[in-house]
Amino acid sequence: MELQEQELEEVTEESKKKYLFDRYGFLLPPEEEIDEKQEQKKRKKEIESIDLWREIIDNWKKFSKNSKLLKKRIHAGIPDRYRGIAWRLITGSDLLQKAKEGEVEYGDLHVSNENPESESVIVKDINRTFPDHENYKSGDEQKRLFRVLKAWSIYDQEVGYCQGMAFIAGLLLFYMEEQEAFWTFVVLMKDFHMSALFREGFPLLQQQLFQWDKVLKKYATKLYKHFQNESIMPSMYASSWFLTIFARVLPFPLVLRIWDIYLYEGMIFIFRISLAILKVNQKKLLSLPFEEIVLYFKDIETKIGDWEKLLKSAASFNISYKLIEKWADEWCLQNQK
Repeated sequence: MELQEQELEEVTEESKKKYLFDRYGFLLPPEEEIDEKQEQKKRKKEIESIDLWREIIDNWKKFSKNSKLLKKRIHAGIPDRYRGIAWRLITGSDLLQKAKEGEVEYGDLHVSNENPESESVIVKDINRTFPDHENYKSGDEQKRLFRVLKAWSIYDQEVGYCQGMAFIAGLLLFYMEEQEAFWTFVVLMKDFHMSALFREGFPLLQQQLFQWDKVLKKYATKLYKHFQNESIMPSMYASSWFLTIFARVLPFPLVLRIWDIYLYEGMIFIFRISLAILKVNQKKLLSLPFEEIVLYFKDIETKIGDWEKLLKSAASFNISYKLIEKWADEWCLQNQK
């Protein structure tokens, strides 16, 4: 344990330099400057929604029953001030945390000496998690993330820690205290079935890629045929999208908006936003051969255009729940052992 703590405390010379960061603490590229007018516009919109979200949070039982209104407000974006508590209420992690009081103590989990082999793996991954964020250039935020992931590796030793989990837990820690983030992480792994993404053989990821291939074939036929002709498989670009729900792929403000909706609507929205991303880039993608398509997807975060239009486009796609479930059943039948 001392070795891991020492590694997390190391600060490189690079981390001591001064950089320009955005409002979320992420390093801006040297050529990029903060658009103050755009930022003021975003902040004004967020401030206007604060009073409404305060009422929603204070009267959650009432608003949670009005799904149409709540969905509308979630799609409009949850203000930063209330995002943490809103995510906990949407997922029900606040209730799980209360239910587990006295039965499972977070403080006992992250100091446990069980499963020590996970610790070195966690440390290595933490150093690659949100590397462009100012708080991850020192040890404090890394230590918080380490403790949450260590606690999870003890809580569920069957699944344990796997690469990719750090981005999910790290995202939660932007808006929650450690213990809150831990129990929300547990809900994601258990109730949202995300642990199946990380089990041996990645069964849920394989199912989602199968479903996505069907979505593409039905709702973006031209792209589907072009990808088939160029031997572009869903796993070549969509695996990283689905494993972390875009947390390591897209610009952080857009990731937050996607997570707002994902936590409320589930995986169906991830298929919708994935389809929206491809639709925005369809004309260009149809003109590219295999090698250039692969490179294009590696830089997809710079090719999504207006985020609000993208989100509205995603919400407009009427992807059938029944079809998604049918394709899940079809995949299960094909992969029965």
